[in-house]
Amino acid sequence: MATRGTPNKKLRDERRRRGWKQDVVVARMYRAAQDHGLPSPTGLNINYISRWERGANEPQPHHVHLLCLAFERSSDQLGLPGDAAPRGDRMAEGEDATERRDFLTRGVGAAMSVLAGNAVRFAEHPDIGQLNRYLLALASGTAADPERVAAALAGDQPLERAIVEQLRQATRELGQRYWTNDAAFPSLVRVHLDVTSSFIGRGGPWERQVFEIVAETALLAGWSARGQQRPGEAFAGWTTALSLATECDSPVLRAQALIGRSALVTAAQAGGAAYSKSALATLNQALDLLRDVAPLTRMHALGRRAEENGASGDAAAVYRDLAEAERVAARAGSLHTVEPGIVASGQGLRLDNYKGGALVLLNEHKAAADVLEPAIAEDSSPPISRAFKMCDLATARVEAREPEAAARLLMTAVLTGSAQPRLIRRVQRVRHDQLGSFHGHTWLDELDEQLRALT
Repeated sequence: MATRGTPNKKLRDERRRRGWKQDVVVARMYRAAQDHGLPSPTGLNINYISRWERGANEPQPHHVHLLCLAFERSSDQLGLPGDAAPRGDRMAEGEDATERRDFLTRGVGAAMSVLAGNAVRFAEHPDIGQLNRYLLALASGTAADPERVAAALAGDQPLERAIVEQLRQATRELGQRYWTNDAAFPSLVRVHLDVTSSFIGRGGPWERQVFEIVAETALLAGWSARGQQRPGEAFAGWTTALSLATECDSPVLRAQALIGRSALVTAAQAGGAAYSKSALATLNQALDLLRDVAPLTRMHALGRRAEENGASGDAAAVYRDLAEAERVAARAGSLHTVEPGIVASGQGLRLDNYKGGALVLLNEHKAAADVLEPAIAEDSSPPISRAFKMCDLATARVEAREPEAAARLLMTAVLTGSAQPRLIRRVQRVRHDQLGSFHGHTWLDELDEQLRALT
């Protein structure tokens, strides 16, 4: 191993032997993190590679692991500290539990730096008044005793089963709150991630449960960030969830993290099939984990895969996925299961959402309208879910030569979805792609004025 202050010739020579520039190493480290479900190396750039090669600094264990994966060499072969090997989701087998917890703690900390920005963390500055307001806001007075949580955060008392269960309940309530268009949700989920992740690395009898709670919270943070059009934050949340779910061996949480990550390379909502192979591969991974468990999550994955197949024009695959999703949905209704994340209540994951969207992507607009019209009229799904269905129905209306009806649906969607950034982007895309050829109409001017006021 190269010592600090001594150039690391092994690392430099291995890079040069492959003809890689330092920016290629950086890109391959980011790709390794993505491929193996590891925390993304926040802020990594060529200056880090240069300092490591010159011996000015030693890479941290997480960076060592990513370098081993990028070069497919052991740490010894690269002149790096530690005993890492080019393995996948977990650290090398030779590491003990303490090192693994430290690795996960650093990974979650890196994700928190992306998700929370410069916010003051409760874990570092426990304040009973703030903590009390946070807990009350989360669970309407049913959450944990704020003094006990603050004491546990500060290390003044051990983490008890009662606190773990109350934090789990608060996490599930957050999952239901995702669908309510609550303006406070993004900040609440970030603070909740801060509080729960602070218990990682302490070991004890509740370590697995803590991993599960933090993984579920990171999933929610990912979906919240995606709704706010922050893909980097979404990736950080879902990647953190995937790492923790792998560590605590939770196939359901791993699958949900993969479903989330598929949304970052979706073709279904980008208007083309350029990235559908990547999204489909990720969704197939998720479905492989869900063969006999978590019917709501499986229905979610099948619905998403139907959308991606719709974007690729594969009608047979769309109808096959939708038929299986219907069977799974019927089974879920009879089991009354409780699942983590945004599927906790199943309230926003109606099968007609996916079916209508997939049919629009297949250009089967009449069939899509037949699904979406009654679904919207029923008015039982969450507002944001209904708003996206209105966007799909608006597309079908344009194709049915009803552009004014489409424009008015888009205006209603904006109001229904409380102008969520991702929804606004979807409305703008429908306005541009489907209504772009229409001009000089009062109803179109009204839609444009509404969008200008929001942007």
